[in-house]
Amino acid sequence: MKKDKMIGFLFAVSISLESLLAFSQFLLHHSIGGIMYFFGERSFSSLTPGIANASINGQLVLRPYGTFSHPNVLAGFLLIGIIIAWHFLKNEKGFIKYFLLVSTSLGVVGILISLSRTTIFLGIGILMIVLLRRLSKKWLLALLLFLSFVLILFPTLFYRFMPSTFEESAVERIQLFSAAWKMIFESPFFGVGLGNFIPSLPSSSLLQPVHNIFALWTVETGIIGGTIMVWFVFGLIKKLFNLWKRSSIKIRQSLTLSILLGVSVVVLGMFDHYFLTLEQGQLLLGVVVGLLW
Repeated sequence: MKKDKMIGFLFAVSISLESLLAFSQFLLHHSIGGIMYFFGERSFSSLTPGIANASINGQLVLRPYGTFSHPNVLAGFLLIGIIIAWHFLKNEKGFIKYFLLVSTSLGVVGILISLSRTTIFLGIGILMIVLLRRLSKKWLLALLLFLSFVLILFPTLFYRFMPSTFEESAVERIQLFSAAWKMIFESPFFGVGLGNFIPSLPSSSLLQPVHNIFALWTVETGIIGGTIMVWFVFGLIKKLFNLWKRSSIKIRQSLTLSILLGVSVVVLGMFDHYFLTLEQGQLLLGVVVGLLW
């Protein structure tokens, strides 16, 4: 198997295993344990202090972690993994083709049960873009009717995925953004130093980074570092778009997935911080940037 196909296959395997583990955690309301600890799972249950739960039909439901440190990280990995797997394996036949379809289906289930709003909205947007290129208006209308039907039957999902500024997570994010802007104005050029966002926070119980990698990087490295980061990210995306314009239809299909991969990282990074603050996120970001480059 060629290196590019091997990359796609390994991501497909990882998606399948993480999704199955997440589904088991979701059903059992606790971690699996055993050999899963060796692969990175940690011991927890729906009653563990600080664990991520969600309210569905008035009941607290454990959001699965897989082997990651938070359900949002799990969802981000699954979405990025699906795009990478399709990029390298979409033209395969036989066993690889069916395995790609199975792993993608499992990955979609994993994203949904993670209840990660940003990732789910982003995934729906990517799906609509792909379908617009492949399906007729009749099928698109059928899909929209199906989604509307699901929201009518399960109105609690609607409330779950319609964020409110009064929610605890929204209030915390707003407070952290306010603190980030204050730090930027206090140390505008060189920032507070890498890894110093939390130590530089005023006395508060919100001991966590601001949920935006661009704001976090700018706070810690200043306007100079923030400008370099924005220039690099959008320069890379611009490069992909320029390649897409000059390429044939066959190559454009691969470049479209590459562009969606880059946009996904940017969008996810605008609403969370794990690409910069967690080792798992840093490794994933490194793989994505390397592949895009």
